[in-house]
Amino acid sequence: MIAIENLHKSFDGVEVLKGASLEVRDGEVVALIGPSGEGKSVLLKHVAGLMRPDSGRIVFNGKDLWNLQRADLVALRNRFGFLFQNGALFDSMTVYDNVAFPLREKTRLNEKDVRERVLSELEQVGLTGADDKYPAQLSGGMAKRAALARALVRSPEIMLFDEPTTGLDPIIVHSIHALIADTHKRLGFSGIVVSHAIPAVFSFVQKVAVLYGGVIRFVGTPQEIFKTDDTIVRDFIRGSLPTDAFRFGEPVPAEANVQERQEGTV
Repeated sequence: MIAIENLHKSFDGVEVLKGASLEVRDGEVVALIGPSGEGKSVLLKHVAGLMRPDSGRIVFNGKDLWNLQRADLVALRNRFGFLFQNGALFDSMTVYDNVAFPLREKTRLNEKDVRERVLSELEQVGLTGADDKYPAQLSGGMAKRAALARALVRSPEIMLFDEPTTGLDPIIVHSIHALIADTHKRLGFSGIVVSHAIPAVFSFVQKVAVLYGGVIRFVGTPQEIFKTDDTIVRDFIRGSLPTDAFRFGEPVPAEANVQERQEGTV
């Protein structure tokens, strides 16, 4: 579905991406992790067509993103959903109008069909009855759910998530991840999730990619990353985990940690 090939990108003479390459197969969700400042969000914006690389290619089903004619590029972007790190909800619009926005802008649906789609998507993300609220009236978790509903309302084939759980407590993090997993099963999209929520993000992805030093240093399953011989990747993973996340040399799922904290056993 998506092929990132030898991507290079510099800002003010500082090279951030130094030949990053990654493949995302049809229907696959990949977690993109790595230390802060390594360019994970920059890579994601290249995939979305929001940035043009200095060199290298972004290829969708064999077609180079930046060699497409304008009409084809617009058509491709219409297949995307993008969940921004801060949600990027319009403050002056209600939740309903935020979710309806892409339908009104990009489709010819009548208002009755728009309403049906919006209310259905809000129900899917657990926001039934919140359609008349404004972003300032929402909790952090509710705002993420509203932004996710907006990103999903057009049933995208490709979903890009930029830190979908930043600033949320562990229980809400788990609920957002479960929601993403459920919507992936429902829609079957291909996706990339940029995240620092390790190991929680591993619970619903099929593959993990580590961006380090401007390149993709590791690609494998969530199980394989814990067994890697790459000392940099191994040290990063262990350094990102809570102190109680390893017992007898095996990682404990994030859900178990949350449950145990709730029960007072950790």
